[in-house]
Amino acid sequence: GLLTVAEFFTGTEALAVTACAAVIGCVTAVVLAPRGAWEIRRRVVVAFGVAVALAGLLLAYPLWWLLAGPRHITGEPWPLTSWYGSGLGAIVRPGAAHRPTVNAEVGGYFGNVGPPFAYLGLGLLSFIAISGFVWWRKRLAWVLVVTALVCWDFSLGVVILPFTAGSAPWWLGWARFQYMPLLQSIGPSRFSLAVTGCAAVLVAISVDAWSDLAASVAHRRRPGDSEAPEAASRRVAGVVSVVALLAMVPIAASYTWPLTMNMGVTPEWFWKDAPHLDPRTVLLTYPYASSGSPLAMYWQAVDGFPFRLVGGRAEVPGGDGRQSAHVVPFTGSELYLEDTSYGLGVPAPPILPTLRMLRQSIKGWGVDEVVVVRRGRAPGWAVAMY
Repeated sequence: GLLTVAEFFTGTEALAVTACAAVIGCVTAVVLAPRGAWEIRRRVVVAFGVAVALAGLLLAYPLWWLLAGPRHITGEPWPLTSWYGSGLGAIVRPGAAHRPTVNAEVGGYFGNVGPPFAYLGLGLLSFIAISGFVWWRKRLAWVLVVTALVCWDFSLGVVILPFTAGSAPWWLGWARFQYMPLLQSIGPSRFSLAVTGCAAVLVAISVDAWSDLAASVAHRRRPGDSEAPEAASRRVAGVVSVVALLAMVPIAASYTWPLTMNMGVTPEWFWKDAPHLDPRTVLLTYPYASSGSPLAMYWQAVDGFPFRLVGGRAEVPGGDGRQSAHVVPFTGSELYLEDTSYGLGVPAPPILPTLRMLRQSIKGWGVDEVVVVRRGRAPGWAVAMY
């Protein structure tokens, strides 16, 4: 229950993926061992009930805020979020790992992006497959294999790029779930996180199984030596662990080290004056705080949220007030502020109806202060306009 609460505040998308993977794993476990599942049913029900009660108590208000709060959205946060996932070969190919991307820079990371979520590499997959020789009798391993395969299928999304006549094969399972409530905002590629988790546990099971095999062989060869099996087990566990680490080298090599973060300087006003504001102060910034330039939101967080901020990134209501701004774009003042914050050249002077619209919006938002930063399309123009 406490882990669920922690994950909720870390990322609801990852929590939803974890829940889906847990359901897949539990169903697989029951199918493989129905009698054993029936014997422990009471413990499972009690544990699950306690976890649900604890999480429900601690997350009652956050859940309401997420699902029905004044700034909640319905549907996908980005257009076609639930359609596109990892490519078929992403699990074995790192792609353009040693290049930066505009999307990553907008999100605050200015280094090379590294491999896709799905990337595990042929070395690690081969290690797990070969180790199947020693763990094939373990039910837990098969639960993990089935869970990983289903999650990998989900991670492909509902369409495989590039578009061809066979881009939407019947076996893409996510097509059956993509529009279900609470699941439609999941990016299918995130299911690769569950695949990676299953792979990690399979590596541990493999090391343990090779170790057990070594101990068994040593016991048969030297039945009178009680120390031989343990010594053989330790040696083999060490060797297999090294082999597993070597199999992961391609994953580490697909990243560019050291990782590069944005070391930009926070504008003086945000670290000198902002911390002394009344927490109820409403701030409007230029550039306008949105997905195109979320810097003001970073500065707000660094300062410990000493003020309220007009705007927001990604999952904020758009033109219809219900769906994301990226699905139903802004209109009115939000659209004007966004357009004049980004792009090239100095914006045209606003006409009288536009000025009236802006004044009405600023009054409606309860803006107390306007801060213009030397960023964006034309900060000098913004100073003159405000």
